[in-house]
Amino acid sequence: MAGAIIETERLRLTPFAQDEMEDLHLLWTRPEVRRYLWDGEIIPEAQTAEILRQNRALFAEHGFGLWGVRRKDSPILLGFGGFWHFRDPPELELILGFRSSAWGKGLATETGSALVRYAFEALGFDEVRGSTDAPNERSARLMQRLGMEFERREVVGGLDTVFYSIRRSAWSPADAAYPVEPHGG
Repeated sequence: MAGAIIETERLRLTPFAQDEMEDLHLLWTRPEVRRYLWDGEIIPEAQTAEILRQNRALFAEHGFGLWGVRRKDSPILLGFGGFWHFRDPPELELILGFRSSAWGKGLATETGSALVRYAFEALGFDEVRGSTDAPNERSARLMQRLGMEFERREVVGGLDTVFYSIRRSAWSPADAAYPVEPHGG
């Protein structure tokens, strides 16, 4: 399961490799992506490289991490998605981010739906959780489209944050708007 490739109708999700550091760093430093992901900060390349190192270890040990999202017919990195630990103590959450040129095309919903399905069917998760800065209405609406329900709103690390989740018992394969075709990697 380590390194599984996920395909949907239009997209191919591949675990990030270390040699994709430059592409990922460029995506993460785009103003529309870093606004909520990094609270507007331009992170150093060394931080992106360290996250990719951690990503490789997560996939090797747990079968999940961060996937790069591309159209099946294009090498251009549109976004990323996956499962990552946040806060202390660590909480595993779904995370997604896309360049603005990919917004409004259903690509985040397609990716998120595929990842939720993968979490339940391939990884055996009992629950998928997510959070976002409260002003990030676009992400909150995405989590709702994925069937996630609002849990709470609180200030975390000085940021007004909303939390959502969906339990396996509340989800069915019919909820996945897009088919998932996992391939070994």
